Amino acid sequence: MLWLGAAVVVTEAAIPPTLVLLNVLTERAVDPAVRTRAFTWNNSASAAGSALAAFLAGHTADALGASAAFALAPAAALALLALTATLPSG
Repeated sequence: MLWLGAAVVVTEAAIPPTLVLLNVLTERAVDPAVRTRAFTWNNSASAAGSALAAFLAGHTADALGASAAFALAPAAALALLALTATLPSG
């Protein structure tokens, strides 16, 4: 139980800075006339990503066990790292 609590704290601690960075980058990159729409798309994409992650974790836990479901988080982090390394920095 202690390790699970620590894992939740560490992973949840990454969310606020990510959301702040997303909002700062959106504010810099988007024309003020459509900024509200851009923030709305950001929020919708974030909610969709959370829902997809919950679905995948639940399905993986049911099919392969809890350990496999916990492995999804570092796999997703590596996928995001690879994506950011390959995309132009604009």
